[in-house]
Amino acid sequence: ARGMEDHKEEEGLVNKASELAAARKQSRYLEERAAEVDDVAESDDEDFFNDPDRVDYSPRENKLWFTLMIIGAIGWVLWAAFYIPFMIFLARPDGLSEDSWSYDGYSTNPSFWYKISESYAGCGPEVPFQSPINVPSGLDNVAADSANFPNLKSFATHRTGNFKYDLSHNTPIYTCSTDDSCGSLTWLGQEYHLRYFSFHTRSEHALNGISLPLELSMVHATSRRRGGEDVPKYAVVTVLYTENDIVNNTALNPLWWGVMQDPGTTISNVQVNALYDPLSGFYAYTGSLMTPPCTPNTLYFLQERLSFASFDQISFIHRQLKYPGNRRPLQSREGRSIVYYPTTFETS
Repeated sequence: ARGMEDHKEEEGLVNKASELAAARKQSRYLEERAAEVDDVAESDDEDFFNDPDRVDYSPRENKLWFTLMIIGAIGWVLWAAFYIPFMIFLARPDGLSEDSWSYDGYSTNPSFWYKISESYAGCGPEVPFQSPINVPSGLDNVAADSANFPNLKSFATHRTGNFKYDLSHNTPIYTCSTDDSCGSLTWLGQEYHLRYFSFHTRSEHALNGISLPLELSMVHATSRRRGGEDVPKYAVVTVLYTENDIVNNTALNPLWWGVMQDPGTTISNVQVNALYDPLSGFYAYTGSLMTPPCTPNTLYFLQERLSFASFDQISFIHRQLKYPGNRRPLQSREGRSIVYYPTTFETS
């Protein structure tokens, strides 16, 4: 038994000796491979530094290149800091007359109106509560006095009158020939007389984000403001038109055919109250005039019901005014209250 134990012990020592020899062999192999790699890397470095095509720069030349790189970077910074603002300055509409504003000019479009003249500062992007705006659907802000104003005719009365037609800033404008003779509206005890009406395509206001083919703006003004300057100077009745494929709106015919090509024409017996729906409810809010000088604190009454114009009538005015039309872009509502006076259906 003792002999067997000695044999096992000898066998264990032999195995350990074999393992140790194998480990030493593996270590020598790894050292040889590492040496070969170092030799190759050293050879590559020597080839690089001994390359006759390689250019070595002196410290003075390296400093010069570094200086040139710094000068180039400064040049780009100066270009961005001075050249770009200079080009923007050249693009400003300086030197233009107040009458130079437009809807599509490079430096006279609505984005630049406030730069054309100091008197147009009210059109600037920082000025709040401007027009036009989007009127969302589902308004629940029903006026507390809606029973007193069931429709537009409850405070607005317009008569048949004579109007002079003109085309100004790509906009058909019809001016009442005799002051205070074409109709008026009374709001909160203040009377406003119709001065002119104009058409815009597409519509300037939007309903629930949707622009309509045509908009009528009836601008009323007052010269006697009770209670001081804080009383609005202007009140505008606005009508949006949808398209009817077949039937012409007969109220528009005398304003369209044979007139738009002839500015300066006086049109007799214009039925103003036929241009809108007197029985319609309306939305009321405070904004600004939609053309320069964008007078603030202007009252707006937007007809709730849509009026209609035929496809031919809308196509005709589109052709006359051409692209892009004559509408000012929508302005921010900025939390303004839009008071809703719902339509009250009447039989008379």
